[in-house]
Amino acid sequence: MKRFIILFTMFFAGLQTAQAGGYQIPEMGAKAMGMGNAFTAVADDASAAWFNPAGVAFGHEGMQVMAGGVGIFAPGSKYAPNAATGSFAVLGFPAPAATRAESKTFFVPHAY
Repeated sequence: MKRFIILFTMFFAGLQTAQAGGYQIPEMGAKAMGMGNAFTAVADDASAAWFNPAGVAFGHEGMQVMAGGVGIFAPGSKYAPNAATGSFAVLGFPAPAATRAESKTFFVPHAY
């Protein structure tokens, strides 16, 4: 059994590579963002349709309209491989190449 576990671990150890992550963009409502997105139990405005659709049934009577937007300022970054990244080639992975990302600004609208 011990041999099987070691073989299993060695077989799957090299299959996963690290991937870059993105940014979470919680652009669903200003009140919810101000509450750290802990809005599911409150859900008392029009953005309840996103956080807790059942909360719409317990909202205010009549019609609600909500519109807004979020400005996203994505920072630029650059990467250059160094001596430590050369060890990837020894393991059979391709060595990472130098890359860079420009800084950008986005506007994400929302309406309910």
